[in-house]
Amino acid sequence: MSTNVARVLVCLEEVGAEYDVVNIDFPSMEHKSPAHLARNPFGQIPAFQDGDVVLFESRAISKYVLRKYKSSKTDFMRDGNLNEAAMVDVWTEVEAHQYNPAISPIVYQCLIFPALRGIPTDQKVVDESLEKLKKVLDVYEARLSKTKYLAGDFISFADLTHFPYTYYFMMTPHASVFDSYPHVKTWWESLVARPTAKKLSTYMLEVAQPSVSEEVTNLGEFVGRSSRIRPGRMEPTLATSHLLTPYKMGEFSLAHRVVLAPLTRCRAHGSLVRPHMAVYYGQRASPGCFLVSEACAVSEAARGARDVPGLWTDEQVQSWKPVVDAVHAKGAVFFCQLWHAGRASCAELQPNGQAPVSSTDKQVRPQITHAGNVVEFATPRRLEAEEIPNIVNEFRIAARNAMKAGFDGVEIHAANGYLIDQFMKDSVNDRMDAYGGSLENRCRFATKVIEAIADEVGPGPVGVRLSPFADYMECSDSDPEALALHVIRTTLNPLGVLYCHAVEPRMRVNPDDGKLTLPHMLLPFRRAFQGTFLVNGGYDPEEGDAAVANGGYDPEEGDAAVAKGYADLVAYGRLFLANPDLPERFRRNAALNKYDRSTFYTSDPVLGYTDYPFIDQL
Repeated sequence: MSTNVARVLVCLEEVGAEYDVVNIDFPSMEHKSPAHLARNPFGQIPAFQDGDVVLFESRAISKYVLRKYKSSKTDFMRDGNLNEAAMVDVWTEVEAHQYNPAISPIVYQCLIFPALRGIPTDQKVVDESLEKLKKVLDVYEARLSKTKYLAGDFISFADLTHFPYTYYFMMTPHASVFDSYPHVKTWWESLVARPTAKKLSTYMLEVAQPSVSEEVTNLGEFVGRSSRIRPGRMEPTLATSHLLTPYKMGEFSLAHRVVLAPLTRCRAHGSLVRPHMAVYYGQRASPGCFLVSEACAVSEAARGARDVPGLWTDEQVQSWKPVVDAVHAKGAVFFCQLWHAGRASCAELQPNGQAPVSSTDKQVRPQITHAGNVVEFATPRRLEAEEIPNIVNEFRIAARNAMKAGFDGVEIHAANGYLIDQFMKDSVNDRMDAYGGSLENRCRFATKVIEAIADEVGPGPVGVRLSPFADYMECSDSDPEALALHVIRTTLNPLGVLYCHAVEPRMRVNPDDGKLTLPHMLLPFRRAFQGTFLVNGGYDPEEGDAAVANGGYDPEEGDAAVAKGYADLVAYGRLFLANPDLPERFRRNAALNKYDRSTFYTSDPVLGYTDYPFIDQL
């Protein structure tokens, strides 16, 4: 939806006017047709018709609407008070001539150009605009330290007109700029909390399907009419949802935002990829779909489960190639997740039965699986500082091998209580050397691994998975937000990492309906990270870890995450596991296959693995 359209809709909704929204077909040149030119002689949007009154220019339309539907509760122009009306005019002009020119280039460079035109961000333009915006915000901060709203202690059109561009700006990596202006931030939070803003935010990212047009002008063309709104007119369906809109992730053009999450399946017998895995991944691949492989051990000692694939030998590299080829044959993008389990392992999985390594020598207590089995872990050996470069090099070599196998990129598994997480989180890391103690020291190992891999393959094909709020494998942190922000700001952003794959906290019980819900606590990381932000559903205590760690996101939840700018992409685990054509099922609003939990980690090459039916087979 364009900012001009959103400006008018905010005003229509605030006064409770009845209206209709009519899309303009830009590819067919409808905006240049005589009918549209009669409403807007410049062939632009929006245009507005109310009986015999025909208007164009969003601010003029907005003022007309606010004046026509003025009441004691909706007096946004303050025409009855000369001084107040003058202040509304002043700050409306400031928005148009100072605020808008500073903030709009950032929105276009960070959101519109990359997503809709495939044009990379011009950082010089962004930096220059940010400096201009900060100077404007200095003035706003001074004003809002004296009054609640811009024109005075009353909300007015001067405030409402700021909503569209500010809303989009908050979806860019530069949203944290507002944190330096406490009065401005409070003002914005009061605006976005209004029921009108909440309603419109659901539709602010709705764009035309690429088969219709990929022009920027398709961000919500409309002709507004003061007639009765058609019920459900603005309600998106999954067939045209935000979740199914295309997305440009670096050099990769994705057809939609649905991602296959990395899922341990225990089908790589002897740590070698087998032919049935090519069938499995090939089934879930489709043009423009983004897939992340199951965790691949970077060394024999890195394994944390039986029959998991590896990438430390040439034989393993060769075994992966048919799988990668099967995925690429379908036109999909395929990244390999690199993993070291650390202390979350047992002696049977270690070379010669040796102790697994970690940041500590504290043992993970036995855990009971969903099936009732007891899993015991070996007492780990604390890595010596001089050994750590060798582990870093194992990650580097595994990344090199992944690219040799044909993968498009790699994802570094720095989450879920595994080795990198064991160094970062203070409940596990009890070291007193350069890799323990302070936040910087605890994150040093993660930084060195990410730097090594970015140096090996370049930052363009690198993603990093983080789970700051999680306590998997008894691995938690006393300040998870500070931890994740430190990694993002000091490592991921400076290196130009392609995407951040963040895991939601544990699901919580909603006291209103007793259902498990997502806490949605990843927004600070979304705002801080300058690349693609991929969200992953929180741990569901009824479902367990690994293959079902993405259980928190259903189609509606994922769609809302993208629509509200909370995420760029959404990872699906158990749903994708059981529905190889998951994006198409979302598109058709079709029923989903039910997953069979008992087959998540079995060795059968077919049952519960490649035998889930496609929608057209039902």
